[in-house]
Amino acid sequence: MKLDKTAPSIDDLYKSWKTQPTQENLTSVVTALHPTINYALSSVHSANDPLVKSKALIYTAQAVQRYSPEQGASLPTFVSSHLRQLSRAARQARAPVKIPERKQLDLYAIYRAEREFGEKHGRDPDLLELADATGMSTKQIEKTRKYSYTIPAESQLPEGMGEGQGPDYQQEAMDYAYHDADYLDRKILEMKTGYGGTQTMTPKDIAVALKLTPSQLSRRSAKLTMKINSIEKALNEV
Repeated sequence: MKLDKTAPSIDDLYKSWKTQPTQENLTSVVTALHPTINYALSSVHSANDPLVKSKALIYTAQAVQRYSPEQGASLPTFVSSHLRQLSRAARQARAPVKIPERKQLDLYAIYRAEREFGEKHGRDPDLLELADATGMSTKQIEKTRKYSYTIPAESQLPEGMGEGQGPDYQQEAMDYAYHDADYLDRKILEMKTGYGGTQTMTPKDIAVALKLTPSQLSRRSAKLTMKINSIEKALNEV
């Protein structure tokens, strides 16, 4: 069997991506790095773990975007150093819950859609925009993300949410408030509460990500909390 000498090298694929940084070209580089990815997965005993595999693909894509040949290391070596963080992902994944193989593909599809949206619009998509970009429902995105992110604790909900009220309609109230909110308020709700399966963030990091001052974030959070509690109260009274 003869080797295909016409197949582009990793360096050639990387140069193509640098010249034309499309998602398709990035995926080609990541695909060419599968031997490096597989070695890293084997080193943490996660070759058959779909969640850790999806993390490896994401880490690899991020490493490619940060790589510069001027640093002296080859791209596979640089990627290998970034894949060391897989050891943590592997530890977190070793739980009694079995993760469907399909979720690996869904997680990567969500990541790709977020990247493409960010490149086109200069900002992260909210849950509704991400649903449009992926063709998934918001509930499907939420369920998929929860395989990767820890469900937020009650203490991470906006200040005052649920105080003195029953929990029966809180999720429904959040849904109403979310769909009626503007982009910034939707992102605040996602980042603060984990709405839609989003990874939660600290108020400081949310303010930086959304380019808000702490006082602006606090005011918006307070208004969201009041609105959600008001809707929840109305639902309980129906």
